[in-house]
Amino acid sequence: MGVCLPQHVRRERSIQTAQRILLENNISSLPVDIKSLFKKYGYFLVDYSTAEKYCSKNDPLKFKNAEDCLAATYLMNNKYLTVYKENIRPYGRLVWTLSHEFGHIVLGHLEDFDETDVRRTLTDNQYEILEKEADAFAAELLAPIALLKNIKGLNKEMIQSMCSVSEEASIYILENIKKFGNMEVYTRVEYAFLESFFDFIMQTCFKINTDYNF
Repeated sequence: MGVCLPQHVRRERSIQTAQRILLENNISSLPVDIKSLFKKYGYFLVDYSTAEKYCSKNDPLKFKNAEDCLAATYLMNNKYLTVYKENIRPYGRLVWTLSHEFGHIVLGHLEDFDETDVRRTLTDNQYEILEKEADAFAAELLAPIALLKNIKGLNKEMIQSMCSVSEEASIYILENIKKFGNMEVYTRVEYAFLESFFDFIMQTCFKINTDYNF
């Protein structure tokens, strides 16, 4: 082990990391293209069928038939590889799964362990902490609360449509907006998000096209 494992979920750290990635990459509309972020950061992303062909072996990563595992991320030779099941449905669940795995990478979860697969190296409690951190990251990356809290009449259907997340995820996100929307971790970046997503808000919520030609 390289770094001491956290004893609690570092939720604010996860949220701030997602916010930083959105702002640093000048993302200005939803839904977030998670596959393009993998490519931009140089992280390898392949579906399970491709992995099988590459390895010339059936079920090379030993989770093809595991119902509780939709994707896995590995650190090998300082390179990150995420393998996911291509039959994940609905589409929103796939988006969440990939964002969750991206979160494991950028939060440094794989850098802290001797093994390349976090799932196999931790106790259940330790693993659950890192899973919740990756979920907090994914939620903020796909549906930034600093932005969504300012959309009048927001409901779960709107979140599903705008953010390409599942119904289950949209309910989770809406509850978080109501409970935590006024926390400093969101209010301190609120203006930056409204500025970045101004055109998106005008077009999506008010059907106003801000791309004027004079």
